[in-house]
Amino acid sequence: MPLNNDIVNPYENSVPMEFDWETDDLRLDDAVEDLLPLFENVQGHKSLLRKHLRLVLIVCSRMFKYNPSKYVGYVRDNNYTGSRKHRNPLGCTTRPLIKVIDTLVENDFLEHHMGFNGPVRIRRSSRFKATEMLVDFIQDYELESLRFRRELIRDGIVLNDLARV
Repeated sequence: MPLNNDIVNPYENSVPMEFDWETDDLRLDDAVEDLLPLFENVQGHKSLLRKHLRLVLIVCSRMFKYNPSKYVGYVRDNNYTGSRKHRNPLGCTTRPLIKVIDTLVENDFLEHHMGFNGPVRIRRSSRFKATEMLVDFIQDYELESLRFRRELIRDGIVLNDLARV
């Protein structure tokens, strides 16, 4: 814990990015469509960018509502497959996610701290947090009041009837 409360270490004050939240609220779709012109010059399939932008808006909206001072950690390594594929029902991948985050950083919607691989097993994931501009955007679209649900990649375990096997 830092001695001075004004100094925040983004590598200690963060939570991992969660890929498994979703909502059917049309306000989120409207917000995504409003931000899409920022991605006009970004290479990549627009439906992929839309899906990943939607994910980042969900994450930022939830963080604004529950933990506004915390950063969100994510991996920028294209070779990272992750041990939590079951927590990624939309199949989001690294490259489009990086493009979305970098574009939002360029347009002052996100505060960003790049991760690094240091010596002797010291590694830090990259971190981001919504800026005042994105917070105002979230409040304009009332995204903090949306009801989110967890999406599971599977419906659970199916037990067969042993008498019929």
